[in-house]
Amino acid sequence: MKTIDLATGVPDIESPQSAAAAAVDAIRRGDTRYVGAAGIAPLREAISRALHERGLAYDPSQIMVAAGAKLCVFCVLSALVKPGSNVVVPVPHYGGYRGQVERLGGRLVGLTTTRETGYKLTGAQLRDALDGDTSVVLLNSPANPSGAVYTAEELAALADAVVNHSSAIVLSDEIYSRFVYDGRAAHSIGSLGPEILARTVTIDGVSKAYGMTGWRVGYAAGPKAVIDEARRVHASLCNCASSISQWAAVGALSGTPQDHHDVRRHQELRDLAHAVVGRWRGIRTVKPSGAIYQLIELVPEELGIAQGEELSFFEAWACRARVSIAHNGRFGEPVFGRLTFSIPRPELQEGLGRLSVALEELADTNQLSSGKGTTQ
Repeated sequence: MKTIDLATGVPDIESPQSAAAAAVDAIRRGDTRYVGAAGIAPLREAISRALHERGLAYDPSQIMVAAGAKLCVFCVLSALVKPGSNVVVPVPHYGGYRGQVERLGGRLVGLTTTRETGYKLTGAQLRDALDGDTSVVLLNSPANPSGAVYTAEELAALADAVVNHSSAIVLSDEIYSRFVYDGRAAHSIGSLGPEILARTVTIDGVSKAYGMTGWRVGYAAGPKAVIDEARRVHASLCNCASSISQWAAVGALSGTPQDHHDVRRHQELRDLAHAVVGRWRGIRTVKPSGAIYQLIELVPEELGIAQGEELSFFEAWACRARVSIAHNGRFGEPVFGRLTFSIPRPELQEGLGRLSVALEELADTNQLSSGKGTTQ
């Protein structure tokens, strides 16, 4: 039986023809040399226009392009994080953040969120966590893995905490900004006023919205001093993002992403995934408001597993179902896992069905072995 992959964060869409055509044109022109750590001017200008549509006023000189949004995050963190400084992030969070912060000698401070708050950080919670060692507040909306989308009011409370109670910079990872459901809007914290804009670096890219994960083009926009330092880090690592990929990104940004990534189809896949997962025994979750993932939170006592056994439970579950699940404690706590619903519908249905059967079998086995399933 073939293993079904519900772990990988790759949207089920193709790169637009406008991107491919722009890449071919660049090759034919011979645009295949180093182009500098900032990124080509036509792309930074296109990014500036795209961000302006989201209420973000960034000049091209405040923008850098790198080989993916993940590299942008690392370059910006390298410009801001010093040994011993804190980076505050909601839990659950994207699994790649911790390794980047710790490689720089920083400390990732995870703030636990709950199902009751939609796995979102509150202004009061953030204010209480800020101190003189806080250099960065790392936000991700729409969020990986929870699908949480912050409202403008919720972001305003976070902005108030940052501006009035710290000297920190907000690093706003908005790579899933095009995937928002139920008529919601993806608000950018930097759009809420000049004070927070001056303290915000916005991260995005073409990987998710345009199905261009392999092209590796992301970008960061923020205060010029921060971006200049991030560019220097980028130059020391890899000189520049691929020139061909950058021209492809120019082509992509000239298209219409709303038509390309098909939000309606993704919302239907979201609904399917949540309807199934919401019936699972021993699992907490919420319906994702955005992104391409369904969060899974184990309730150990309901599954008959002891504290510390969550990772082995995920492994046994995935193995029995022959379905890949993203977990390994990468989302901040071992109880969290993630399923990608941006795959063909028949494959998603099959994967969810296998997981449903395997979960019941494991839960029954655990309950019996612990004595909870026996009667007197």
